[in-house]
Amino acid sequence: MITGIDLVEQQIRIASGESLSLREDSLEWSGWAIESRVYAEDSENFYPSPGKIASYVEPHGEGIRVDSGYQTRDTVSQFYDPLIAKLVVWGEDRNKAIIRMQKALEDYEITGIKNNIPFLRKVFSSGLFKSGNYDTHFISKLKEGKNE
Repeated sequence: MITGIDLVEQQIRIASGESLSLREDSLEWSGWAIESRVYAEDSENFYPSPGKIASYVEPHGEGIRVDSGYQTRDTVSQFYDPLIAKLVVWGEDRNKAIIRMQKALEDYEITGIKNNIPFLRKVFSSGLFKSGNYDTHFISKLKEGKNE
């Protein structure tokens, strides 16, 4: 998102025997990207929440990318990782990326199973997260309501 280069495509090309088509010193970096991993899990205890997805609507728009493998009526199995999607957003700076992530999470709809979107919304609206001044105790502070 910040280089405009599909790194996975580059990895596949290299694995297929092709040469790397770019040089690191030729990359141009622009803006800020943030990724959220959307899981079929209960936001209260982070336990997996397998089951059938009743409705599934991904966010879309400029600066938003969703890498997923699910749609409405698919089943999230109890036998595999409960990852539903990776949601990646880009913004001109960190604050704009956070705002775009908040909008993308508001537009994301998954029903029929519990998911961590409510938790992610709480993270990105947290003053503590927005400040950038947080540590490994961030989640416990957030759950205790200490988000400033």
